[in-house]
Amino acid sequence: VKDNDDKTFVFEDLTNIKENGKKKNNKDKNNDKSKNNPNRSKRFRTDINRWPYRLFQRFIDYKSNNKTLYIDPEGTSSECPVCGGRLEHPIWKASKCNSCGLTYDRNRLSSLS
Repeated sequence: VKDNDDKTFVFEDLTNIKENGKKKNNKDKNNDKSKNNPNRSKRFRTDINRWPYRLFQRFIDYKSNNKTLYIDPEGTSSECPVCGGRLEHPIWKASKCNSCGLTYDRNRLSSLS
C-alpha cells in the first residue's frame, strides 16, 4: 500500500467474524475455565451477530473511487510494521520489536500494521 500512488482503503477481512460470536459447545466450555471469556457472554454474541460489520466496508467500497484491500487480521498485532519482526508486549500499553527496537503505543501501532 505504501508503494502505491493511489489511495487505498485497507480493511480486515471479517468474513468469519460471526463464527467467533457463536456459542461454544460444552466440550469447549470445559476447556476454558475463564469466567470473563467474552465468547461465553450472551450479550457479546448478540452484539456480534447484530453488528453490520460489512455495511461500512461496502459503503466505502461503493462510494469511493479508491482501491479497497482486505487483509487477514491474524497476526497483525504481533508483527512490526517497520521491519516485520516479532512484537512483544512487555508493558500493558506498549509494544516492543525485538529486531529493530521500535517501542510504540499498542493502539497506535495496531493501526499501522
